Order: sequence, then structure tokens, then C-alpha cells
Amino acid sequence: KRYPLFTNMTPFSSLIAQTQRAFATRHGRKQFLNMLFLAFAFMLVLAPLPLGSNRMWSASLLALWTNVLLLVFLAVWVWQKQLVQTPMHGSLIAATLLLALVVIWVLVQISSWTPAAWHHPLWQEAERVLQQQGFREAASGAIALDSGAAIEHLVRLLGYAAAFWLAYFLALDRDRANILLGIIIASGMIYAAYGFVMEAMNANLVLWYPKRAYIDNMTSTFFNRNSYAAYAGLGLLSATAFVFQRWRQVWRTSMGQQVSSASVHYFFWSDFLTKLASWGLLPLALFTALILSASRAGFASCMGGLVVLAVGMAINKRVRTGRLLLLVGSAAMLAIFLLTIGGQQLTARLNANTIAEDLPSRLNVYALTWESIKANPWLGYGLGNFDAAFRLFRDTSVIGWFEEAHNDYLEMVMDLGFPAAMLWFAAIGLMVMRCVQGMWQRRRDGIFPVLALAVTAQEALHSIFDFSLQIPAVAMTYAAILGMGVAQSWSSKELDAAR
Repeated sequence: KRYPLFTNMTPFSSLIAQTQRAFATRHGRKQFLNMLFLAFAFMLVLAPLPLGSNRMWSASLLALWTNVLLLVFLAVWVWQKQLVQTPMHGSLIAATLLLALVVIWVLVQISSWTPAAWHHPLWQEAERVLQQQGFREAASGAIALDSGAAIEHLVRLLGYAAAFWLAYFLALDRDRANILLGIIIASGMIYAAYGFVMEAMNANLVLWYPKRAYIDNMTSTFFNRNSYAAYAGLGLLSATAFVFQRWRQVWRTSMGQQVSSASVHYFFWSDFLTKLASWGLLPLALFTALILSASRAGFASCMGGLVVLAVGMAINKRVRTGRLLLLVGSAAMLAIFLLTIGGQQLTARLNANTIAEDLPSRLNVYALTWESIKANPWLGYGLGNFDAAFRLFRDTSVIGWFEEAHNDYLEMVMDLGFPAAMLWFAAIGLMVMRCVQGMWQRRRDGIFPVLALAVTAQEALHSIFDFSLQIPAVAMTYAAILGMGVAQSWSSKELDAAR
């Protein structure tokens, strides 16, 4: 009745009728979402395998995968509004509009129809050289220095946005949110185990490629130790949140409302030694992997994320100050112990003298990046164009080759210009604020928005000194955790109102 043009066509009529009957039931809709969830989870697990997906083919495949899944979901959702019910909060709409404006601006940057005064002077120089060589067709100028790099990074950006929205819609169901958290932890453990095996074999390989750097550091399937440290940190924070949630549930179940010697005895022998101790191995293994990476920025940023996680859980669960200090103190003592017995390389790199040797070159890059921003603050040089633009400003004070600014904030401002970069930061900030509200409002599943805040703190700190969010496997996993946190930030009243 709704689509007479298609229902009168054979054999499509029977197929459409069967599909309509399937989605008319709650079971059919749930089956569809579960299939979509499995495809999304499979992508998250595979993302770190091909060198962190930091190659054009693998990054493009990830972006295609997530966007196709999102389009399939949206197409069915438009057809069947009962597929999911979600509050259309102003922050969600605003963040989507801000992202759309950033995407439009990147398209403007690579377009040749913009005013010639907006184009970089190098395009005019290229046109002059081509004319001297006898070429009649003039070079098509643009704001972006390298339109190909801008398109590649735009595809990646759309993939990360799609991962966020898929995680958001799929994790509105608390069961799928818990499964997604488990999959992220399991994925972290898989790649940590691979790294442990490579270290035990003393095999200086990343998959079948010989290591070109970080020979004595654990990098798992990543070439860069900082990138792997960022990924291991996401797994560590997720595992810590999971263990805290499980420990709290088991303690309440075992102890009940009355605390007695018998209940404590039962808790220790039945639960602690069988469940809690085994769960505790998850963050312990991932923390060991983080130490073996010997990444200073990765370690420091993850410690910052753990502090945010502890404070957030204390606020959400209304934990007393004394218990919070005991928890943080115990974790700090364990961290110091593990550093002492196995973190000699990381400890050496955290030495003040070592930092003093490495810091000047990095600060010189920051200063030159800021000079490049001041030269073109409003239009930028094109998304993903740092490498092309920085060559015009670098001098002899910079030692080594810098394809990235090693500061995502400066690099984003340099690439997009101040206005568009602020829009991008604001879009993420709105989602973070939504998680802050969820930390205050939620009780039963408040661990999800708290975890999203913790990983945001981790990546925000790491982005000051490195470029971990430019690695697709890291960015996809972070986007999934943030989307999951936002999905579980709604109170029961808000979800009931949406239904």
C-alpha cells in the first residue's frame, strides 16, 4: 500500500512483502541490528591488523566499510522508524551540523572555482612554470596545496564519523553496549598477546616486515610505538572500567546487605580467587604492554586517562573520598612496581636529561607550525596537507623529518584554518559534554560515559605530543567508545520519552 510501484512488480513483490513482515516484528528488527553489530565489531577487531590500517588502501577500506554499514542502517531506519528510538538532543544535532560544515569546507579547499586570491601563491608559480615550458592549459589552483591528500584524509574523517554513529545507534541497547566493550577489550588483548610473542621470540618484525625503528620496543602490529601505546591505552582503560564494574557487582551479590565473617570468607574463596583475580589479569596484561612500548607520551596520557576514570567512577557511584584515595594509591603502587621490574627502557626515556635532549627539536616544530598558521590563519592549507605546507617553513633548527606536527591541535588549525578547526573541536566537545551529563545522571550503566571521558582525556593529552588520532585503528576505536558513551548517557526517563 505504501509503495504500489514496487509491490506490483514480480518477483520483487514477494521479497518486499517478506521484508516488511520481518521488520514489523521486534524480533526481526533485533536480528537486523545484531547482524549490523557483528559486521561493525568485526571491523573494529581487524582494524589494527594491517599496520594499524595506516595505509591508503586499508584506511579507505575501513571508511568504506563503516559508511556502507551506516547507510544501510539509515535506509532501514527511515523506512522503519521503530528500528531504534533515541532522543534527538540538541547537542547531537548541533555536532552533526558542525561536522557537515567542516566537510563542506574541506570540499571548498580542494575546489578550483574558489577566488584566485584564496589560492596559495605556489599555484601561481606552478602556472608560470608550466607556461614557460609551453603548456597551454593553466594549472587549476585551490586553497589546498595537495588536493589528493585532502581527499584521502576527508575519506578517513568520514569513516571515523560513521564509526561514532554506528556505535551510538547500536549501543543504545545496554546488552550490545556491554558486548561492544568486551570486544574492544578482547581486541586489545589479542594484539597485546601478539606483541608478547614477538618480544619473547626477539623477532624484530611487524607482521612480515622488518622493523625500521623502535627495534627494542613492543609495537605489536603498528610500526610506531606511540601509536601502539595509544591503542593499548584504549584497551587498558576499557579493561579497567570493565573490572571495576564486575568487581562491584560481584561484591554486592556476595555480600548482600549484611556483612559477616561468613560472607567475607565466601567472597574471598568463591569469587575473588575465581572471578575477580582472572578479570584483573586483563588490565594487568595491557598495562604491561603499554610499559613495553616505552612510549613516554603514551604512558603519561594513559595515566591521565586512568585518573579521569577513577574520579569519574567515584562521582558516578558516589564513592567516598577515602575509598577513592585508596583505589588511586593502590593503582599507583602497582604501576610503580611494574615499572621497576620491567620498564627500564621507559624509565630511562622518562629521565629529565633524555627529555631535555628531545624537547628542543619538537618545540622548534611547534614554533614553525605556529608561524605557518599566522601566514594563513583563516583558510588553512588543506586537510592532511601538513607535510606539503611545512616544507615551506622548516629551517635548520628542525632535526629529522616531520610528516606530522606531533601536535594534532596545531596541525588541525594549520590544515583547516582557525574557523573550521574550531568547528571540529566544538563538535567533539559537545559529545564530551553529553558524557559529562551522563556521568551525573546514570547509575546502572554510568560506566560507559565515564569510560568515554577517560579515553577522551587520554587522546586529548596524547595529541599534544603526538599524532595517534591520525592512525585509523586508534581513531576508529576511540570513535566507537565515544559513541557508546554518548548512547548510554541518556537517563531512563529520556529513553522512555523517546519511545
